[in-house]
Amino acid sequence: LAAQNRHYFPNVEGYLTLTGDMHVHTRFSDGDVWPTSRIDEAYLEGIDVEVDRNRGVELITSAADAGLPEAMSKLREMYRTGAGVEMDLREAVKWSEKLVVYLQSSLGEDHIKTLTEKSNLATGYIEIGEYQKAVAVYEQLESQAELIIGKDDLLGFAILNNLGHLYTQFNQHDKAIEMYETAYIIAHKVYGEFSSYSLTVENNLANCYLTVGNYKKAESLMQKVSYVRGKLFGHDHPPTITSLHNQAMLYALQGNIDQAISTGEKAYEKSVKVLGERHPDTLSSLAALAGYYSRANNQTKASSLYQLCYELRCHTLGNEHPDTVMVLYEYATHQIRNNQF
Repeated sequence: LAAQNRHYFPNVEGYLTLTGDMHVHTRFSDGDVWPTSRIDEAYLEGIDVEVDRNRGVELITSAADAGLPEAMSKLREMYRTGAGVEMDLREAVKWSEKLVVYLQSSLGEDHIKTLTEKSNLATGYIEIGEYQKAVAVYEQLESQAELIIGKDDLLGFAILNNLGHLYTQFNQHDKAIEMYETAYIIAHKVYGEFSSYSLTVENNLANCYLTVGNYKKAESLMQKVSYVRGKLFGHDHPPTITSLHNQAMLYALQGNIDQAISTGEKAYEKSVKVLGERHPDTLSSLAALAGYYSRANNQTKASSLYQLCYELRCHTLGNEHPDTVMVLYEYATHQIRNNQF
């Protein structure tokens, strides 16, 4: 099954960052904030001055180079999301690494801010395909779990959820399910059954079942998550789009290719609109869609989508990222299978 369906990867919400983005918001237990000048934001957003993004980034970078932690955090998030700069995940990781070093020396290894940023660093390693580095960081965090659970339940949830994602990457599905189930207990108890956190981990648990071929359990969870998200957040909300993408995956694995194409097209179009053409989730939907067309013997369409996905992943993730290598492999396999070389 795995060999026949390598291009079918559900969009897991396994790598959550504790930042001000759409995933999870930072919460520091002591309520501290880092002071910083807002001149950089003035240039970035045009507050009382003409917009000058280059000048804004230059000022933030100068502040980060001078050791201001908020500036490091801001640069990490800007490069991670492409806000005000061209998306560069490796540059984001660089600033996250610098911030961890700063926090370790200034606040100590066990401070909640340090633990939070180490979790974000591990997330960054996942996003650039450095899975072994991510595992090393998360194993450290797991050993410090008793310092986290109870003090900061959101951080504990994110760590367990992200560990589930990593175990899935290494085909350790029993461990992944254990992590997800523990994360769900925390999310359900602290935030409620229909919170975004509970729905996130249910989505990821469904993906585990999908990967191991338990389609009945996967479908049940997916239907619940998709329905609740649509009702609570609307159909153009990123997690709702993720659910749509994963539903297309399920159709494909069940052999319903026409339905997979129809649903996959909707997921891809919405992802481009909401997240942008180069977002990793959008590219996952694009790669999957190419696979559906290949299964449907629409070779011209499949080839064009594979090529587009490969080019965009090279530009966004780099040509050595595991996701880029995978789509190149699928594209080459497709070409060979159809004598298009």
